[in-house]
Amino acid sequence: MLSILLPEAQAVEHLITFAPTSAALRDSVRATAEALVIDVREAHSDISGLQAFLKHYDLSSNEGVVFLRLAEALVRIPDESTLDAFIADKLSNADWR
Repeated sequence: MLSILLPEAQAVEHLITFAPTSAALRDSVRATAEALVIDVREAHSDISGLQAFLKHYDLSSNEGVVFLRLAEALVRIPDESTLDAFIADKLSNADWR
């Protein structure tokens, strides 16, 4: 069997010739797709506190790296007093403005 890799646009153009279409079906598909895109965009506009934090303190920034290290270390710290001291130490070394 011969397999040929085609660019996506060319493959879709070829496959569309096999799909039953009508103006009503195309309009229905377009309306459904538009509604889905609108729903996704609206859902992403209401970001959670953690998502907003991560957006503000990108992981490529110094503060983002501190946050990442803190998150990785929290699961390994056995007691609350060590945990509190560790958090205080890490958070005091960053520019959180």
